[in-house]
Amino acid sequence: MRIVVVGGAGFIGSAVSRLLVGQEGATALVIDKLSPTSSLASLAPVQASARYSFRKADISDPNRITALLQAFSPDAIVHAAAECEACTAIGGAQRAIDTSFTGTWRLMEAVRDYWSGLPENRRADFRFVSVSTADPIGEPDATRTAADDLVLAWHKAYGLPSIVARAATTFGPYQFPQATVPATIVATLGGRITETSGPARDWIYLDDLAAALATIVRKGTPGAAYTVTGRGRATPADLANRVARLVERHAPARIGHASLALIKQARATTGHDEDALPALDGSRLFAAT
Repeated sequence: MRIVVVGGAGFIGSAVSRLLVGQEGATALVIDKLSPTSSLASLAPVQASARYSFRKADISDPNRITALLQAFSPDAIVHAAAECEACTAIGGAQRAIDTSFTGTWRLMEAVRDYWSGLPENRRADFRFVSVSTADPIGEPDATRTAADDLVLAWHKAYGLPSIVARAATTFGPYQFPQATVPATIVATLGGRITETSGPARDWIYLDDLAAALATIVRKGTPGAAYTVTGRGRATPADLANRVARLVERHAPARIGHASLALIKQARATTGHDEDALPALDGSRLFAAT
């Protein structure tokens, strides 16, 4: 199977690329504009494979995207290009809108042009899977969920076999340090107490999400929206408590007795005395909505 992963040097896109090339035997073309939260280092495990290739391109450049699609001739596309909070802080809300909404619209037009030229049997088997969020918080997530309507509308209006996959909040390897889980780990190792207020969110491990997305590419129903879930919701206090317990267990020498005392004091303040983050177990559960 030949698959294009758009935003494939980002956190989620790179995990999908590593899975497709490293475990599923697919041939993958990774497309990414290499924003501040993209990294080719996250693709190092598959870069030597003959079934992997990379092209630097922006989804807001439809001519470039169209040329790449025509040359590669994919059977499916995974759209994981989106701005995150860090990029929005650099470029403002307009940057998130340009990539996640306007960029998705331009990408959809390029994909529709490519798909309409395929032989009938390939058109029927083709899939376009757009990765969104199940827990929208902030401007970047809002523009991603707005783009979901575009993706599903292209199926209704033109018959394009498009699917939305709404993912729980994701954590795992190759994540940038400003994200919640690595930031909490770094703070805990430094003896600092992270912010423990805020709403509960559902969490899923990165590799479990990638496996779910690969399944949706193979078996998903065009026009459907799938929610990829973890095993429950957790507050920032739950997260800080779990990370503190793991640091105590695996690296007590790194943080020292004074830092451990601060962590225990924070746990007593929040009232969390047990491991209270079942969602960090991850899962491969997903359901159509």
